Formats: sequence, structure tokens, C-alpha cells
Amino acid sequence: MPLFRRQSEKGRKRQQDLELLAQQDPEPRFDLSSCELAEVPSGVYAICRVLQKQVLLLQDNWLQGLGGGGIMSDLSLIRVLDLHNNEIKSLPEDFGALVSLQVLDLSGNRLKALPKSFEEIPALLTLNLRNNKFKTFPDPICHLKCLRTLDVSTNEIDSLPVKLCYVKALETLILDVDRMKSPAPDICKKSTAATMMYLCSQAGIEYEHPSKYWLKIQAANKGLKSSISDGYLNVSQIESQMMEGVRANQVVLDQKRKDAEELERILQSEQEAQAQLAAQAAYDHRLLLSSITQNTEQDTQDLEYLNSRKDKEKEEFLKDLYDIENGASSLLSQILDYNAKAKETEKLLEMMEEERMKEEDWLKVRWEELQNIRKKEILDNMKTMLLEFASMEAAREDLRLFKDEVLRDAIDEENFSAGQMHSLMDYKDLENKKLVSKLAEEEELQKTAFEALLISQDSAHSRIRAQIALIESELAQLTAVEMDQRARRMEHEFNVVADQRVALSAMLSQLLEEKEKRKRELKKRLIEMEQQREDGQQDYWLAQYQRLLDWKPQALIDRESQLEIAVKDILVTSGAEDYIPLFARHRITIETMMTLTDQDLSQMGVHEMGLRKSILKHLGHQEKTVMDEYREKNREQFIPPHEIQPSAPPRPEIPKQHSLPPALLERQLSVTARGLNSECAVCLDKQSTIIFLTCGHVCCCAACALPIKECPLCRAVISAKIRISLPPS
Repeated sequence: MPLFRRQSEKGRKRQQDLELLAQQDPEPRFDLSSCELAEVPSGVYAICRVLQKQVLLLQDNWLQGLGGGGIMSDLSLIRVLDLHNNEIKSLPEDFGALVSLQVLDLSGNRLKALPKSFEEIPALLTLNLRNNKFKTFPDPICHLKCLRTLDVSTNEIDSLPVKLCYVKALETLILDVDRMKSPAPDICKKSTAATMMYLCSQAGIEYEHPSKYWLKIQAANKGLKSSISDGYLNVSQIESQMMEGVRANQVVLDQKRKDAEELERILQSEQEAQAQLAAQAAYDHRLLLSSITQNTEQDTQDLEYLNSRKDKEKEEFLKDLYDIENGASSLLSQILDYNAKAKETEKLLEMMEEERMKEEDWLKVRWEELQNIRKKEILDNMKTMLLEFASMEAAREDLRLFKDEVLRDAIDEENFSAGQMHSLMDYKDLENKKLVSKLAEEEELQKTAFEALLISQDSAHSRIRAQIALIESELAQLTAVEMDQRARRMEHEFNVVADQRVALSAMLSQLLEEKEKRKRELKKRLIEMEQQREDGQQDYWLAQYQRLLDWKPQALIDRESQLEIAVKDILVTSGAEDYIPLFARHRITIETMMTLTDQDLSQMGVHEMGLRKSILKHLGHQEKTVMDEYREKNREQFIPPHEIQPSAPPRPEIPKQHSLPPALLERQLSVTARGLNSECAVCLDKQSTIIFLTCGHVCCCAACALPIKECPLCRAVISAKIRISLPPS
């Protein structure tokens, strides 16, 4: 069974033809079989009620239920309902509204139980439940008094309830004989009558053949009663008793003959009633055609209104699609322009990096610092060794004095001391080896930290990451638009969005290659620095890490020198002196700073809430001071400072560090604001977070994308899968 099934063009054409035929054909039959239907078309039940259809055929489809066609009470005239070879798992609770149903075929489905209202179908004669998922016998069947034929084979039913014996009209019962436990298989093999006799014996009632049951019903309707005279026989009247038995037997035979004649008469009356019913249906059909003719004009007006409304919706959708296409085109052009400018900036940065690497003076200063540190460590070690040597000399002097007095004891003591010295030297060698291994590990960790900091502060790498994130968002938007177009059945508009998606996919692949290339360049630079490192130099990577943190471009140093003193004072007073380079880079003046809000500070990069509150608090004090000074100067005519029109130009937009130009940021925000992130096309539950290359569709979540080798939307072969993190809708 395929994971996703859609109605083919052939199935849709067959459905339209059958619906048209049902409206034009006077026969009481509505056939929608083999139309590849996943659910009952809307309005089918109402059509059956209006056209007074008595036969509804829905077999050989993909139905999973009877919802969607309308309310079940509209099928009150249906006598024959065929639903075999579908995928129905349950029937609606109001299924008992089919009060006229006589024949029901539910074979070849996935039913496990029948609703309680099923026992409210009084006229049901034939029921087929073959090849379903029943594990126990459905209880509502035991309340169908008129049921004649029942098929429950090819299920998991292994026993029959005793109360099935009350269905006295049951003539044919089809079971899985080999599976049965109660009644036993040998009883079920005989006949339906034998099975019903066994159930009646279990219930303690007398078995009655279905033909007699129907005759009794007919006789009860006409008020017929059979009476049998009972008398007491005298022992002396044996001959008269035998004659009475013969006459009673003859009476029974005559009664059976009369019952057969009555049954034939009933069958003939049923045939006449069916003929009258067909004539009545033809008459009702003619009345229906006349009513349809009278309502044609009203239907035509409603159809024109719906068409005009549909055209208006289509125009609005095309307008939105045109805006999205223009946005994608402008985004591509802006990305190309920004790439060209960024490459020029990267060349300048590389030249500055080469000059910085060639600065011999800084290396000499750093080498002297390292030598001073090393010299201090050596002096400390020498002092420790001298103290140890002095203690050893004192011990030797004591040993020499004792040697003169007791020679043998001195020799033993000397041997013991020699053993202790040997153990001490071994212990020191072991400690030195551990210290060397620890230093090697620390140096490797310092190198890893320096590599991570170098990648994070690399402008080219950050720019590429930002562009990749923007293209991923745009691809997610275009995929959602394309899926919306598919849902609206607008096949002629697919190619317009597909061109934009293919172009963005190619741009994404190019940016990924540039990202990997930039990583390789940074690793190559690390290898060169490793080769240039002098042997024996300690904390080399730690020094490079500190140097990278402390290094600033000359342009930033110049801007810091040009930053207003009032701005510096506010930052220092607020405890945010670390953000002075950030405010200098954005050229924040005191006038601009007076208008900043908490959100503006967060967008600039001041992420600590306490620092933002402190800055805003000191800004409030500064504004109060300015207002007091202004009041002193203009006591007679006071105008609040917030009503004074500033002479300076409006404050510029504050971009984030390593962010895209403002135009691209606005585009990215608009993409997120539209909320076009699509759900997963496989599980229809989670949000799509995987980009398929080279088609560029964003239509699957991470879990569903693992086993997929072809795109679910365009069936293109997947060459690469990229996981993205879309903003929440």
C-alpha cells in the first residue's frame, strides 16, 4: 500500500460521469464504485434523499469511514448498501438511521466492532462481514429479528453467543468452521439448523425452523390460530386412540399444505408490492425532474455567484504570488551585490592580517614577557633546590658526626638514606612526566579554543552563515507557496516559483562550498602558525587567544577616540565599559543615545538585562540634568526637550554585529512574519526543517527525512540534506 494515494485523472473522470448518470437515470441506483475515493464525496447522501435512491454502491474504493457525505438520516430510503473492498475501520454511531436497509455488504474492510445503533435496523435481511478484523461476535447482530443470511467468515471469531438463537429468521450462517470452539466444529459442519439447535439447547428453548417462524408471523397477522384437541384416553379405547392419531397426522399434513400455499401467496404479494414500488419510484422521479427544472434558474444564479467569488480569490492569490516572486528576485540581486562588496572587504582584511602576522616588534615584546615569566619560574625552582641541598648538607654533616662515634650504625643509616634518596628521585621523575603530559593537554586545549575563537570572529565565515540562514528561510517560504498552489490545483503557476527555488538552491550550494573553503583556509593558517612557533615556547596558544581578543582594527580604534565623552561617562558609570567599542562602531552620539530603548540596546548586542536597565537609568538622570539646565536658561518660556525638533539627522538603524544589510534584514523579517512555514509532507504533524538539494524543497521533518531518497513533492533524487532551524510562526 503506498504511503500517499491521490485520486487519478481516470478515477476523477469516472466519478463525474457516475454522478451525472445518477442525476439523469430514473433508476433508483447510485453507483460510485471503483472511483479511487478516500472519503465519501460531499452531498452524496442528500442526493440519495432528493432523488429517492434505494441502492448505493461504494465498493472498491479507499474509504476509511462514511463521514463527509452528509448526515446518515438522508439514507433512510436506502435498501441496498455495498461497501466491500474498502478500508473502513468503524461505522458512525448514527448508522441505525438506515431504517429501510435490507442488504448490507461490509466484506473486505478493517472493522473490529459494530455501533450500538446497528441493532435498530429492523428490516435488515442480509449481512456480509467477511474478511474483517472481528475478534468476538458482534453483539448488535443478536437483536436483528429479521436477519436471514449472515457471513462472518475470515475473521478471528471462535465462538457464537447463546443469544444468537433468538434470531429465529436466520436461514444461512457462514463461519470459519476449523476455528470454532463453541459450538464444536463437527456441529458447525452439519448445517445452520444444527448450529441453531445447539444454541437453543444451551439457552433452554425449543428450536423452530425459520419457515415456521415466518408462517407464524403471517398467521398472527391474519388472526389464525391452530388448535389441537387434547383429551384423556381411556385404556380400554386403544383403537379409537390410534384412529385419533391418524386423523391428527392428517390434520398436520393438511396444515403444512395450507402453509405452503400461504407462503406462495405471500411471495406473489411481495412481487406485486415491488412492482407498485417501482411504479411509485418512476412517478416520484418525474416529480423530481419537474422540481429540478423549476429550480434551474436559482441554481444558475448561485453558480454565477460562486464563480465570481472564486475568480476574486484567484486574483488575490495571483497578486500575493507576484509579490513573493518580486521579493525573491530582489533578494537574489541584493545577495549578489552584497557578495561582491563582501569579497572586496575580505581582501582588505586578508592584507591587514598578513601585515599583522609580520609585525616583529610585537613578537619580540611577547618573547621578552615569556622570558621574564620563565626566568621567575627558574629562580623559584633554584631557590627550592638550594633549600633542599642545604637540608641535605645538614643531614650529611650529622651523618659524618655519628659516623665517628658508631661506624656500623652510620653505615646502616647511610644505606637507608641512599634508598630514600633513590625513591625520592623516582617520585620526582614520575611527577615531571605527569606535568609534561598535563602541559601538552593544556596546550592542545588552548589551540582548540583559539581555533574556535578565530572561526567565530572571522567576518567572511559569519557573513556566509547569515546568507545561508536567509536562503534557508526563503526556500521554506517558496516551498510553502508551492504546496499552497498544489492545494489550489494551479498547475500553470508551478514553474514561476520553481525557477526562484532552483536559483536559491544553487546559491545555497555555492555558499556551503564557500563556507567549507573558508574553514579550510583558517585551518591552514593555524598549521602555518604551528610551524612558525618557536620550540620550547610556553602558553603560545594562550597568548595568541588573548592577542586575538585584544586586537582591534585601526578604524575601530579611531572611532573609539572620536566617541563623545558623555557617552563614555554613561557607559563607565553603568558598568558597561566593555561595550564602548560596540557604541563606537555604531557611532552613537549623546542625542541618539537619549532616544534608545531596551529593545534597541538588545538589538545592538547588549544582552545583559541588568546592564540595559543601568544604562537606561543613567540616561534618565542625564535627561533630567539637561532639562534642569534648560529650565535655568529659559525660565520665562519653557518648552520640554522632547517637543524640541532636533537639528541632528535621524538616528541610523543599528545593525547587529556580522549581520546583513538592512534591506536583507527587512526581507528576512517579512519572510518570518508571513508564517508560511509548511508542515511535514510525510507525517503531517511536525514542522519541516530539512532542505533537499538540488531541488530546494523544505517539506520534511528531521525524523521523516532519514529514509527518504527522493523528494516527496517533485520526486527528484536527493543529493544532500541540510537541517535548518526556522523561526517559530
